[in-house]
Amino acid sequence: VGFPTGECALRSGDSLLGNVSSPMGIPHWGVLKGGGHRFGLRLLWDRSKPDAIQVPRRRPRRGAAAAAAAAKAAVAASRAMHGRVKKDVVELPAEELEKQREQVRTARALFGKLLDLRQARTYSQQTFDMTSKALQFHPEFPTIWGYRREILTSGVLAETAEPKGLFEAEMKLLEKALRRTQKVYSIWFHRKWTVERLFELCGSDVAAAKKVLDVELELCGRLLEVDERNFHCWNHRAHAMGLMLRLISRSGSDGPAADVVGEEKIGGPPAPAAEAAPAAAAEAAPA
Repeated sequence: VGFPTGECALRSGDSLLGNVSSPMGIPHWGVLKGGGHRFGLRLLWDRSKPDAIQVPRRRPRRGAAAAAAAAKAAVAASRAMHGRVKKDVVELPAEELEKQREQVRTARALFGKLLDLRQARTYSQQTFDMTSKALQFHPEFPTIWGYRREILTSGVLAETAEPKGLFEAEMKLLEKALRRTQKVYSIWFHRKWTVERLFELCGSDVAAAKKVLDVELELCGRLLEVDERNFHCWNHRAHAMGLMLRLISRSGSDGPAADVVGEEKIGGPPAPAAEAAPAAAAEAAPA
């Protein structure tokens, strides 16, 4: 299973190519020294022939026809990865492209200003509204989500709204973000953070806490029907079930939350639908 620790000769017929050594006995790798040069080689070691070391030949180059066929197969595979056919790219008219460029220029200016405000630790209702506008345009910006969490926890918004109302509005913003994309780390992290805040604000109100978690389980169920490979959604569902277990320990083993956890066992019936399930999953379904 190993190469010789010393050096041995590498020949091609009657010609001596040089001496081959395997540094530290690393399998499938050797160093060829000959003619004043050193080359790294991939080697084949035959245990039945301890004095013979072979150097695999390179694969012959493919012809133009074979290369074209391979490229065509690669394109076809990329368009239907894991059975999910990609949508064709639609070329937009010049007027629409110019409109999008103008929106991008405006958004870049807004993002740059928000980054400066965050660095200056400016927390206010105005900056909070600016983050809402920026995230509605481009929800895949983790720094802006982080800035938004800093504003929410700074206490500057407590004068204008109740904490629970602020986080409920945050859930609506997150639903809009999930309508656009369902596989972004920063969106799911912020939703997890918001759900935890709402769960804590419910306090001893078991019914209110269960309603918050029911919405999350319903959302995850709908999104997983669209794409069962969405590991972001699976992780969020597991976190929601962990909060449900905490709710059971808080309310007792015979409360309504215990019924939900019992139905989540393998082979049990699906979890009951929430009273007001978010519309994000419905709009995420392919046409």
